Amino acid sequence: TALRVARMLATQGLGEGQRAFGYTIIVANVLELLKPSAHAGDKSNKLQRRTRFGRFPQFLDLRELDIKIQECTDGSARRVLWSLCKEDGAIVVDGVSGQL
Repeated sequence: TALRVARMLATQGLGEGQRAFGYTIIVANVLELLKPSAHAGDKSNKLQRRTRFGRFPQFLDLRELDIKIQECTDGSARRVLWSLCKEDGAIVVDGVSGQL
């Protein structure tokens, strides 16, 4: 499903004639990716969570929206995906649930 969405982005773009390029979709075990780092006790920046793989901005944590990659082919979920493709960093999809 993630591959189908990536193909859709590559061929149809991001709406209004804007081409999609440079985006990255990672399909992985999200629980493993978001495990806290050994330095997670550092509370100096409440807007970012320190994970084993680097800093994770809280405002990009979309789990509360409960958007699945399968839903990103149309409607509001597609618009969320378009906006994510314009940001720096990768779009992370849980390999089990398909959740962004």
